[in-house]
Amino acid sequence: GREGAPLVAAGQAAAKGGSVADLIAADIAFHRFLGEIAENPIIVETAAPHFNHLKRIMGEVLREDEAMPARIWDEHAAILSAIAAGDGEAADRLSRQHIARAATVFVDRLRAQEVASVEEARNRRVAR
Repeated sequence: GREGAPLVAAGQAAAKGGSVADLIAADIAFHRFLGEIAENPIIVETAAPHFNHLKRIMGEVLREDEAMPARIWDEHAAILSAIAAGDGEAADRLSRQHIARAATVFVDRLRAQEVASVEEARNRRVAR
């Protein structure tokens, strides 16, 4: 837990600062750390190629929601606390909830963009 605490503090500071780039960098550092402490090289190797996609998803999840960054880092802190306490069951449950919430936000944003795009195309056709 001690090694992860500065990463959580950096993420919380980034959440207060409001820079999406800083938030994404802090998020990637936290997720890399989790992979490292899992002491499972397969996790680290398989996760690495996906960090670019994770950056894009995080950018979308963080966009237009001032409360989201603080919520994400509260969730990260809870996951780290469960790991530090040796409570694998809680860490697993909290991680799954964290991922599910982020996925729901991301999918909702994509759907909203799709609806806006369809409406914009329809309005262009009507305007002709």
